[in-house]
Amino acid sequence: MRVMRSVRHLTPRYVVNRTRVFLDQKRHPDWPWLAASIVPLIEDRLKASDTGIEWGSGRSTVWFASRVRSMTTVEHDAGWAHKVGSMLREKNRNNVTMVVATGPEEYVNAATEIPASSLDFALVDGMWWERDKCAHRAIALLRPGGMLIVDNVHAFLPGQTYAPGAMTSDTPLWREFEAKVRNWACVRKSNGVWDTAFWIRS
Repeated sequence: MRVMRSVRHLTPRYVVNRTRVFLDQKRHPDWPWLAASIVPLIEDRLKASDTGIEWGSGRSTVWFASRVRSMTTVEHDAGWAHKVGSMLREKNRNNVTMVVATGPEEYVNAATEIPASSLDFALVDGMWWERDKCAHRAIALLRPGGMLIVDNVHAFLPGQTYAPGAMTSDTPLWREFEAKVRNWACVRKSNGVWDTAFWIRS
């Protein structure tokens, strides 16, 4: 039964979608690992004067750093943070503050010097079981009109999706988050493997 549960998402549609994701990543090797159709929409909303934060470093760090004034990235894996730091140096990006936070509470509450309602964007990715807490912290840090991006949102919040694993990580904090952003403008896109969404703070 365990084997059946682990492969039941391998439908023909999923295989096609997974292949499409692979090709998208080959075509856009510098793009963040978000649902590809949402990346240009996020880029359209970014300004060179923006500041932001992300939980979970990677290609997204270099991509955002190339488009905004400054950002903070929070990473729980020190080895991976070192690799991302090398990626930033290769691209001559010195506008990123890297915070390595190995504990869950430290991770969620990193960058305590950032004032409330001061950021233009926040990306919630990284540590899976802390994303609900990070999403709530992001709400507090965003200014009105700021953009809150949540990756793998199909696992946390209801919505029409073909991505497997929908609503597998539902928590009371996600229900509270959903209520807080209910009246915010939202864009949600799926690649059939996972979903990415962003909200614009009212």
